Amino acid sequence: MKALVVGGTGPSGPYVIQDLLDRGHDVTILHRGVHEPPGLPDVRHIHADRHFAEPLQDALRGEKFDIVFGLYGRLEVLADVFAHRCEKFITVGGRPIYAGYLDPSGTYPRGMQLLTPEDGPLGDGAHIPDSKSKRFAVKMHAAEEAVMSRHRAGAYKATLFRYPYIYGPRALGSVEWSVIKRVQDGRTSVNLPMAGLVTNGRCSAVNAAHYLMLALDSDTAWGEIFNPADEVQYTLAQWVELIAGAMGAKLDIVDVPNALRWTVTNFLFYAGTVTDMALADISKAKRLLNYRDKVKPVDALADTVRWYQQNPLDWQADRNFPDKFDYALEDKVKAELEALTAKFEPMKPNLEAVHTYAHPKKPSVGGQVDEKGR
Repeated sequence: MKALVVGGTGPSGPYVIQDLLDRGHDVTILHRGVHEPPGLPDVRHIHADRHFAEPLQDALRGEKFDIVFGLYGRLEVLADVFAHRCEKFITVGGRPIYAGYLDPSGTYPRGMQLLTPEDGPLGDGAHIPDSKSKRFAVKMHAAEEAVMSRHRAGAYKATLFRYPYIYGPRALGSVEWSVIKRVQDGRTSVNLPMAGLVTNGRCSAVNAAHYLMLALDSDTAWGEIFNPADEVQYTLAQWVELIAGAMGAKLDIVDVPNALRWTVTNFLFYAGTVTDMALADISKAKRLLNYRDKVKPVDALADTVRWYQQNPLDWQADRNFPDKFDYALEDKVKAELEALTAKFEPMKPNLEAVHTYAHPKKPSVGGQVDEKGR
């Protein structure tokens, strides 16, 4: 069968391409031609801007495909261009569609609800106050509806995945590189927001591709929206520990309070303007697609670390890379926080953890309390 991968040069694309080739499909990728990373499977390339209908239509004149994977581009445009041009359309959106993700203060309670299901509250809800993030969510929802309305009309069979943070080789804005470089530079500590007790759902590139291939093989995927993610999730602190450990190192974590989060936005998404906890429910994919991790996150992360050690990121050439590795600022913040902690040390009480329920060491008599007054 003929398969087209739109995008394909990012983290999950090469795995999708290779999976399709392994199945014997005739594979073409369509991308702008700006990024031609090494190591891509050897397939035919079409170069066109997938954000606009006219160049896409010109580049695809006379082309038809059995399967199209829309991994990047303007979803509403792709939905229209590939209507009646393919039999199956598997595409991706993102987590910012959920209420509280882009604008935590716009929801009550604050932020995205934990383990949000696919039918959970979206960011364009009537109860959400007007804001830039709500207007973006409106566009995202309209794009998803463009895909699904064409599915319902019979233009193709469609499945949509709301991608979380995808990690692996070639990932943009790699948090992993921020840790790897600090270890390589001999740093012994790392400043993290709120001691690293934040998390944004992750999915390895290998597992993301596995989700898409399961959808291709499934009779229950069509017309459905899924939350892909690794089965096992970690806090930012745990993620940093795993990365450093894969390099045979250890980084002490400096707890940076929320008032100073502007000094650690390199470890937060969208400059730290989004919710600090963004975990979505993947049970629907486990139920309908029988999803299980193809690779364990710790193994996928170790592979990612090895890849970046062999292919160092040219972060200085990427003007959008969020980390400037300002070690002078980091050291200043660390020193000031240590000084403040030392100032309050004499005030620290001698705390004893006491279980609230009684655990008497001898039988009570006549309603007698135990030795701890419980």
